[in-house]
Amino acid sequence: NSLEEYVLELRRQLDDELAPFVKEADSDKIKSTLMAAEDWLWDEGDDCDKQIYVDKLNEMKKLGNPIITRRIEFETRPKVLDKMGAKLQSLSKILDLYEQKSPEYEHLSPDDMKKVKKTVDEKMKWFNDACNKLSKVEKHQNAPITVADINDEFRNLDSTCSPIVNKPKPKVEPPPTDAQKSKSATPDGTNDSKTEHADQPKSPNSNTADAQMDIDANANEGQTEVD
Repeated sequence: NSLEEYVLELRRQLDDELAPFVKEADSDKIKSTLMAAEDWLWDEGDDCDKQIYVDKLNEMKKLGNPIITRRIEFETRPKVLDKMGAKLQSLSKILDLYEQKSPEYEHLSPDDMKKVKKTVDEKMKWFNDACNKLSKVEKHQNAPITVADINDEFRNLDSTCSPIVNKPKPKVEPPPTDAQKSKSATPDGTNDSKTEHADQPKSPNSNTADAQMDIDANANEGQTEVD
């Protein structure tokens, strides 16, 4: 069943979505091979060991899968190229801002930014060369640079540069407020209210009251003696 499904589906696609990705002469040859495989299935291939069907299916896939891959590559390639191009553009802008002493990136070290620049320059050259080569590839040709190659280059670019340019600024502690300064004036961070009250002078009224108490006490003592 798997063999028959592959044969019928590949033959259909060669007349439809896969047509631009294979030369007409090659397509005709593949169709003839597929037709022969279908005839074999209905004749001597009607009842065989499983391995024979597996081997036949692998033979058909060797003919069809490269064409299917070319189509997938062609349709997927623009997206991954755009992603890498956008990343290179973003990093180039950050490098320009760093050169302009932008406060946003002034905390990054010169050595780290040299590493970023070196990587960006290398990947930019690779990217431009890749785009140039891919622009000359016809749909029916195998691309010299695959989507997997582009993704590998992107991951290398991202893993090298992103941890550097995304490094957060070191936290700066704000200056202490007046309340914090007064709180830290004593060793234990608290005000000694007893000491403050002890050092304060007594009011004149309190001195007068003390004197009156002494007079009253003496008068009482004199009264006791007379009695």
